[in-house]
Amino acid sequence: MAESSPSSPSPPPPPPPPAAPTEFKCFPRLPTELRLMVWANVPQPTRVIGQLPCHRCMSDERNETMHTCAIARHADWRLRYVVQPRSLAIFPPLHACAESRRAWLPRYFRPPRYINLAEYDRATPIATPYNLRFDMPFISYEADVFAIFNPWTSDDICDEAYRPNGGYTNFSFDPFLGLDRSRIRRAALCEMYGRYVDAIHELDIQTLPALRNLSLIASGPDPDIDHRAAFHWLEMSELDIARTDCRLRDVPTAALNAHPFFNDHRLLIHGVDPPPNHQPLAGQLRELAAWMWHATRWDARHARSVEYLGDGFFTYVNDDDCADEDCPLEEIDGCGPGGHTRQEMLDWQPPWEMDAKVLCEVGWLERLEEAGVFEDTADGNHDRFLTLEALERARPFTPRSPPDGDDEDGPGEYRFVRVLLAQLD
Repeated sequence: MAESSPSSPSPPPPPPPPAAPTEFKCFPRLPTELRLMVWANVPQPTRVIGQLPCHRCMSDERNETMHTCAIARHADWRLRYVVQPRSLAIFPPLHACAESRRAWLPRYFRPPRYINLAEYDRATPIATPYNLRFDMPFISYEADVFAIFNPWTSDDICDEAYRPNGGYTNFSFDPFLGLDRSRIRRAALCEMYGRYVDAIHELDIQTLPALRNLSLIASGPDPDIDHRAAFHWLEMSELDIARTDCRLRDVPTAALNAHPFFNDHRLLIHGVDPPPNHQPLAGQLRELAAWMWHATRWDARHARSVEYLGDGFFTYVNDDDCADEDCPLEEIDGCGPGGHTRQEMLDWQPPWEMDAKVLCEVGWLERLEEAGVFEDTADGNHDRFLTLEALERARPFTPRSPPDGDDEDGPGEYRFVRVLLAQLD
């Protein structure tokens, strides 16, 4: 029998693939026209820009106290334009190098650093400085989303000591003050359940001829893990927008209509009584479209007489039982008895796109994405999201002691919650 030949050695494993390059050192040697094409095709980020008062002047909704400031305690402003994400206050190519700056600077507008608000509110004798400040040195009329976080009035940002006779002026500042309305292509209103009237007036849609997109922005969850206000699935407030790093996220159509986060399990809005399941985001988007139908037709001077309707207009727009009812905006010509029909309003197609977005603190946005909140599917598995929501509702305000000093029930329950939260995080 022939001897078996020894087995041949196995070939060595293939070398690992080279790491992806993190820099291109030959870029400066490319022809100028190629370098300019590269710079011109850098994607612009989606930023949201809007006005917020000084956080010390705003009402602290968590403990229901009002922080007021004397003029001397302010540096040099009362109202400011904030930008989110804050890390993109300057678009990177604008300060990468001289060549990239030359390529991108014509697409941006440099606003003034300050605007003196006293010139726009002569009815309130207040001392200067009383300024609107821009937190970003450049803005893009094409890419930036200019939002109305709230229709701020002089009463929101003026100390009582500077109101005439301690009264109220109720003067609303232009939400796009210092901007060129004729160039704004993307605008937005933050969610204002039952409070759209003032915001619609200040948006003044008839003065935005270049508008291509109008968004309804919902706020993400309160970033405070201790939930100081109450044991609720609570949204973040304007204070959170001013102090945290946020991202703007599109809401897919399927998720808007089907996901519980946008329907029966909505966040509780600060200072608003209706329960979350009375304010589905798709319904509010339809309500906003109905307001826009009126705003493209009304005389804004007369429309300011529209009174607060609570959820009456929301119900009229979204409840089919109201199909034969008159429009409740009776103060507007063409509405009320003998006016337009509900179907005429609902069939209207706006000349711009309308969509829903979420402005969310970055940590919470990651958790919501992991829970499948933004999946573009109508039949998704919502169990992970519902678990996340249940744990947030159960999160205790402070460590609780069981009744009568019994250590077998209460602490064990909260210990179990903390374990699940640690696993989820």
